Amino acid sequence: MRPEYMPKTTQQKLGYLIEEMGEVAAAVGKTLRWGLGSANPELPLEKREMNGDWILRELHDLQLAINLAHDALCIEMEAIDGNERA
Repeated sequence: MRPEYMPKTTQQKLGYLIEEMGEVAAAVGKTLRWGLGSANPELPLEKREMNGDWILRELHDLQLAINLAHDALCIEMEAIDGNERA
């Protein structure tokens, strides 16, 4: 992700999390229908990737979103109740 697009606030980080969850769901849904080795035939050849690679790419993005949301929520909750969170 380009630095200027990185979410900055907790709300933006939670929005990014749900967006990435949806993208993982879409990739898994298409893969269940068409298979891991299938690719979207409507994409130009230079942009095509196998569904398994698409899932892996989206899982990587989701992991980043999880980490950002987790850290932001820990900071927010610590500010509310003063207890450190892991």
